[in-house]
Amino acid sequence: MRALAPDWGCFSQAMLQLPLQSRDDFNPGAGFNANLGLRYTASETFVPQLHSMRASRNAGRDSMPTSKTAARLSSNGVPA
Repeated sequence: MRALAPDWGCFSQAMLQLPLQSRDDFNPGAGFNANLGLRYTASETFVPQLHSMRASRNAGRDSMPTSKTAARLSSNGVPA
């Protein structure tokens, strides 16, 4: 995680999947995933995190084209 300011951090990740070859007349498609996140770390008991994801896959002859975007707000929890 990278620090943006003393109490803020961020992260990112990207992944590209490409088929290297087809086999027995099977032609898979390519895929791409990207994740971004922001985290507020001022409190040791409650650390909210905003996470955004984008995933897509192209229409290779034998793949199902998909595209999806999601956002999630989570926390590490509050101890009793």
